[in-house]
Amino acid sequence: MFTLDTTMTPGTIGGHTTEFIPVHRQANGTPATITATLTVPLSLEDITATIWFLFNDSPLEELRNVLADAGYVHRIVLETMLGAGVSTVESERLGLVEITPGTDGFEHLSFIRERVAQLYGAPAPRRSCRAPRRDLVAAR
Repeated sequence: MFTLDTTMTPGTIGGHTTEFIPVHRQANGTPATITATLTVPLSLEDITATIWFLFNDSPLEELRNVLADAGYVHRIVLETMLGAGVSTVESERLGLVEITPGTDGFEHLSFIRERVAQLYGAPAPRRSCRAPRRDLVAAR
């Protein structure tokens, strides 16, 4: 009989310590010989896209119940980042711009964004892509 390894490993997201299942090891029979530590910069929209990837087809009430548990949210974000990969999350994030008021999923996405802001802080103000204009006076 085949069983998946559900051994938890420590992780931190947004200053919140948690444990998660390193999903790439669940059915891997080779012994782990090293660990890797890395810092992955994430925006609130990256985290939103991660949760959207997992729950966009779930009933809204189920989504509310799942996201009520902050510890579980921290865990699933880390597991999904590792298991699905940052390329998947990036693709999902890029697709979020298509979800606007009145479209399918807008209520789900709005709730996810609100919950992510509660857990990880308000979004930083967007930086302007343009350099500030400076009025230069030619020297005479």
